[in-house]
Amino acid sequence: MSGAPRLIGPGGLGPASALDRRLPAGVLWAAVLWAIVLLALVLAVTGASAQPAPDEPWPTDWAWRPWTDAPAGSAGVQALSQAADGGIWVRLDGADGADEPRVAALRPSGETMVQPAPIRTVVEANLALIRKLGSLEGLWSVDAGGRVWVGPSYHDGRRWTVLARDGTLGTARLDYGWDTLIDGRGNLWVPYRLQREGCSDPAACVEDGLRAFGPEGPRQQVLALAPSAAAEQLGAGRHSLMSWGSDAWALAPGSALRPPLDQVLDYPLLGPPEMGQLRNAGYATGAWRGPLGGPQVPLWVELQERTGIRELQLLATWNGATAAWEQEELTDCPVLAAPRRAPRLTAGARGQLGGVAALWLGSNRGEVALRWASDWWQWDAAALGLPSTPVRAMLTDKSGQLWLGGTGGLVRFGPPESAEPPGLVFLPGLRR
Repeated sequence: MSGAPRLIGPGGLGPASALDRRLPAGVLWAAVLWAIVLLALVLAVTGASAQPAPDEPWPTDWAWRPWTDAPAGSAGVQALSQAADGGIWVRLDGADGADEPRVAALRPSGETMVQPAPIRTVVEANLALIRKLGSLEGLWSVDAGGRVWVGPSYHDGRRWTVLARDGTLGTARLDYGWDTLIDGRGNLWVPYRLQREGCSDPAACVEDGLRAFGPEGPRQQVLALAPSAAAEQLGAGRHSLMSWGSDAWALAPGSALRPPLDQVLDYPLLGPPEMGQLRNAGYATGAWRGPLGGPQVPLWVELQERTGIRELQLLATWNGATAAWEQEELTDCPVLAAPRRAPRLTAGARGQLGGVAALWLGSNRGEVALRWASDWWQWDAAALGLPSTPVRAMLTDKSGQLWLGGTGGLVRFGPPESAEPPGLVFLPGLRR
């Protein structure tokens, strides 16, 4: 390593000293070289704790560490997001089967800043800070007027205003999501699901989409999303909403959209077939921020070829410069290898380890893979300390450590205490 002590050869110590004149030259140089070697060994031992282990891109004190303040009972994680002040915000399943999710905030060290509470309670108790932090994917959106949106409702600093409610439409059940998205034109998009009762065609029983809202109420624009029952059975989310500045994305298992545009962006190999080809089957199983100015999506594709059916697992990356998908076949990803049964990638995150790009992937079996340069590492659910359940969300923070959440809970892969500098704001206690 560049910082290791360097051996110095003959002629590098300067003029002869009195000790040189008393001892034979060969004995003197042998003694000097042995002293340097011993000093190098001592420095190597004392500095080992701060250096990466051989062949591993992370420091030796990094390990999978559980959330020690996790709430009793169900602590399933739905989404993760890091705020500008470094805090890690977590959206959890509702308590005791309640529909409204809970929210908590942690320091990068893993210490809990905000205890889990219903999302609207957290917003109301910490409104000033949340306005300052701005929109957080998977949790809330903050519009230009300072309104904090949670689903089809917003808090304006005085009270909550509810613009639409769950209910029934004839023989169908209408349910709105809790996550939101603001596009470059100021539309607030809320996901919905319309589920019809008693229909014979399963594909026609469920309609997923996005509905546009503004402070005045619902707007006359609806975008259709492409659901997939097979993807949902894996434990993957029904959709992913994310944005880069004024560029908004809504990614469903069947296709992607860029609100407010209604143009469908088909995933690689899953669009309409070319002349003379058969239509392939498959779906996206997750989405996260990619390296080329757009999202990155894992795909499972069943190729319908003249010679038979072939399965592929791909990584589709949107290139913002070319406005097109780039695809990569994941033939060497260890969590997808045989003899695993029906493995799928359900979450991912990109970051840096030792100054080199790192790609983290999570599966429906609770396994994790890391690609660093051209090498792979993998962990099973037991190594993480979680049950073997789907990974729903992954996040790499500013210090490079990984946060992982799923139906079984929350863990981080990092040091005993994060190297992130102090200074996070302590939030006020929640009102009961």
